[in-house]
Amino acid sequence: MAHYLVSMDLPEPAGPTEPLPSIERVVDLMRSTLLPSLESLLALKARGKVVAGGFASGREQNLMLIMEAESEAEVFETLQSLPCWNDVVNPEVTRLHILEELSGE
Repeated sequence: MAHYLVSMDLPEPAGPTEPLPSIERVVDLMRSTLLPSLESLLALKARGKVVAGGFASGREQNLMLIMEAESEAEVFETLQSLPCWNDVVNPEVTRLHILEELSGE
């Protein structure tokens, strides 16, 4: 199976000219989207679909994953099952050529 680097931006809580969301909205977002997405990603990691992942240092709105899949289409299908998918901005999926492939091992 191939490895894929996934980069997904989550939306900013508010733009520079927008008011901050209410605490109720933030709590609702955490309960309805972020925590269930984290649980789904941890389950995918336990099954070996997500090899590693986390938020980029200094860019808390950017989630990065290394996923294992048969194809880019399979990666997108898996990502689209996440509760946060409808909020994702600029998803990027790039196939990685792992070191063992490059060295012929």
